[in-house]
Amino acid sequence: MNPITYVRGSGAYLAESVRPVPGSPEAAEMERRLSEPGSPWRRLEDRPPESIASTAPPPVVDPPLLAEPPARSAAKAGWVAFVVEHRGVDQAVAEAMTRDQLAEQYGGATWPAP
Repeated sequence: MNPITYVRGSGAYLAESVRPVPGSPEAAEMERRLSEPGSPWRRLEDRPPESIASTAPPPVVDPPLLAEPPARSAAKAGWVAFVVEHRGVDQAVAEAMTRDQLAEQYGGATWPAP
């Protein structure tokens, strides 16, 4: 049997909480207080850990970061590697282009190029 927590307070404000051992004289006293008309005490039902975990919001996943293109003056090999890996360009197509063409077509902030 799970212990019951008894709380006294107003709204979300809790002035006092008691968690007696089930079946103890203190638990019987709390049940008596709870049954009194106008009692400030109430039961705070404990939830099993499974239900707490299932109500938790899903973790926030950051979107993948977009790779920064190399400097416009970087070597052609750097540009080829960048456009193949981050822009999905075929290796042979990238190698057939000049460094300036790669930078112009795939390196701008407005990529994909219009």
